Amino acid sequence: IDQKLEYKMRSCTEVKDCMNKPYGCDARLRPIHITSHENQCVFRQMKCKFAPFGCTYIGPLKNIDAHDIECAYKPMEFLIDQVEKLRIEAMQMTSMLSSRFAQERFILASVTNQLA
Repeated sequence: IDQKLEYKMRSCTEVKDCMNKPYGCDARLRPIHITSHENQCVFRQMKCKFAPFGCTYIGPLKNIDAHDIECAYKPMEFLIDQVEKLRIEAMQMTSMLSSRFAQERFILASVTNQLA
């Protein structure tokens, strides 16, 4: 941040409501502190970690752990973890095969050039 802007932000006495005010947060902060607060605000709206699998829950950060325990998708957690591990392994294998293919193509090109 430019020093003049930082000075203005530090000396500013104006306060702003947290963007999560509609969800219950009553914090009023100076501009220099608002972003940090909003990133950690317990009223920040969060999607369930099972949203990619169909859970539609959206609620405050402070309630996400309680939702996680009762989420209808929770019994699938083991299966979801296994699928994620397989996805990572597949990506690693694809990367390895791609690298190996590039090496073999280089060797083939070198041999072809020597024969020409």
